Amino acid sequence: MAKRYMSEEDQIAKWSELRAIQEAFPYTEGGLLEFSNYVVHTLIRGKPTLNRVQADILRWLFGGTKYRAIMAQRG
Repeated sequence: MAKRYMSEEDQIAKWSELRAIQEAFPYTEGGLLEFSNYVVHTLIRGKPTLNRVQADILRWLFGGTKYRAIMAQRG
């Protein structure tokens, strides 16, 4: 299978999109929560919002200790 490479124009467009996302959602705890809420609300049917437990987990992942893990049950 042949490798596909992006043209220089496509690469420039992707970088400008990335810059726009980084400006809209800064690398802060608040930016992470806003981005996560946007993703959850946009991608999941029914348009839910980020709940308190999810926000708490994200806060801990963003600012917690160096070695982090989340254990959660499903259901």
